[in-house]
Amino acid sequence: MTTTQAGGHWPSELTITKDPVSGATVRQLTHYRAHSNHSYFTYPCWYDNGRKLVIASDRDNRVNLFGVDLESGAMTQLTDWDPAKLANRHCLSKNPTREEIAFCYDGAVQVLGLTTLKTRHLMDCPKGYTGNLADFTADGKYVVTGFCQDLSDRFQVDLLNGYIGFNEIWAAKPHSTIWKIPLAGGEPHLIHEDHSWLGHFNASPKLPCIMTFCHEGPWNKVDNRIWGLDIETGRAWKIRPTVPGECVGHEYWMSDGAWTTLAEGESVAHKRLHKVAPAQAEAIRFRCTKSFAEPVRLRRFAVYE
Repeated sequence: MTTTQAGGHWPSELTITKDPVSGATVRQLTHYRAHSNHSYFTYPCWYDNGRKLVIASDRDNRVNLFGVDLESGAMTQLTDWDPAKLANRHCLSKNPTREEIAFCYDGAVQVLGLTTLKTRHLMDCPKGYTGNLADFTADGKYVVTGFCQDLSDRFQVDLLNGYIGFNEIWAAKPHSTIWKIPLAGGEPHLIHEDHSWLGHFNASPKLPCIMTFCHEGPWNKVDNRIWGLDIETGRAWKIRPTVPGECVGHEYWMSDGAWTTLAEGESVAHKRLHKVAPAQAEAIRFRCTKSFAEPVRLRRFAVYE
């Protein structure tokens, strides 16, 4: 049975094939003739102990959220969104401590219980601003999100369809803000603001008080791409300062939620020197992810200014 109401069930669309090159098993979860997508790649939305995944899908001439059983392919509709209201289908993040997701819909940051299918309103987008991605802190107590000054009255903006207005927004240096919203109740707190286009709000999966954000815009033109932010003190710092001619694109947390990558590469000799841009760090480590001969034994590893 198909339905456009939250809680309704859709039949499995699961197709299992083998990749002809690698032989890997490929599980295609949807085949409805419309767009279906997972959340932004830095926001995992697995739930039910990893057995299900939240996706967005266009069905019955509207976009809604669905929970997909990864084994059977069965889908449960999680929302009943009004097609006339704007929803950011990529802005989905899962609370690491509870079965709930955060998203932006109808000009507000909201939270949906994945078992109750009840929605809670957290914060309205300030007037004259547009919403962005939202994420949960590692302890599940806050949602961090941000808003950017709406410049669509100055020039055409359609970032979801061809990045129209992308360069113009960056050049205009819009006022942007970052907020933390307590899930237990209470007022949202403004923790950072700047006259730069801010985005990509990623909370550390381990450190509840730390998150990263980025300066949006052309990668070869932004002043500095990746920033750290202490959501308790408001202190911001450059995580990966760049030098002229260098571009930094996408940022992500390592699995332990505390380390970021400064440099990576391959070496076939007994010695390797690598120059990196200045960075603030309390510790530095080396990880060998693959070896073609005997296990790697480092005789010496050092960092110099």
